[in-house]
Amino acid sequence: MCHSKGLQVIVSQRESSSCMNSETEAPGEGASGNSHLYDDDDDIIELSFEPDVFPDEKEEVFHLNSTAKANIIPFPASSVGKKLSKGKGSSYGGDDGSMFGKGLTDATMESLFARFADPQSERSHRDRALLFFLSRTALRARELVNLKWSDMISSPEGLPLFRVTRKGGNVSYTAPGTEAIATARAYHTSSGITSDHLFLNLPSRTNRHRRSPLSTRGLQLIVQQWNVLTCSGRPIHPHALRHTAIQKAFDTVGGIAAQKLACHSSPATTSKFYTRTYIDLSPILDWSTPPSPDESSPSPPP
Repeated sequence: MCHSKGLQVIVSQRESSSCMNSETEAPGEGASGNSHLYDDDDDIIELSFEPDVFPDEKEEVFHLNSTAKANIIPFPASSVGKKLSKGKGSSYGGDDGSMFGKGLTDATMESLFARFADPQSERSHRDRALLFFLSRTALRARELVNLKWSDMISSPEGLPLFRVTRKGGNVSYTAPGTEAIATARAYHTSSGITSDHLFLNLPSRTNRHRRSPLSTRGLQLIVQQWNVLTCSGRPIHPHALRHTAIQKAFDTVGGIAAQKLACHSSPATTSKFYTRTYIDLSPILDWSTPPSPDESSPSPPP
């Protein structure tokens, strides 16, 4: 265990090895030397120490030399800036527009659905089905491309569900809805696909009947070709649709439903990474307009 008392760094002899590896590089035993500590910005602070042994406590106490000065050795600006740009304790930071969220606006989503409303080719059928599944299930890219018809079951109420292996290996179920499933069936039927996988690559030019399951990289390229921007002004990617769905669920039906959709173990994760950093409650927090007499006074008893 490492303790700090004023200008002292106390290192237990039994635990000095693991402690020093994680925080300092200790000088040799019984001799003065230099050590390195890290501050909050991951800069190296070079310190000089002199050991003094206390037999009763069997600990080594290193005192800062009275004449020693902390020499700050900064990391390269690129690595420090990369960490600082992300911020700590928040998924949004900086002035790049990310505070507005990583999803899509309602207007952008409506334009995408209008674009694929009348598919005429295998590509457009597949893209429409992808849009429905991404926006209705909030699945991650890897979870989506691994969907299979053989993993579909019915709930006791008759609701179609897909078995999904989530991040970390946990198994859960997602309900895309009958409309999304209908788009996937239309995609398979119109293209003559008989694969168990829901989503596949387009056939090659040399073999028009051979298709391979869609990969996560392939999904990223397809979604990028839709050529729209997120709320933060960045190009669309599959995870942006996950953010969009979870944000919409959070705004409409609350945090618990959004947590279930995201399949997070804690609602704190959903709130931290998948919600906006602001909220408009001005229609509720309004005392400027007095209520009408009918609303302010209770009705007389019958």
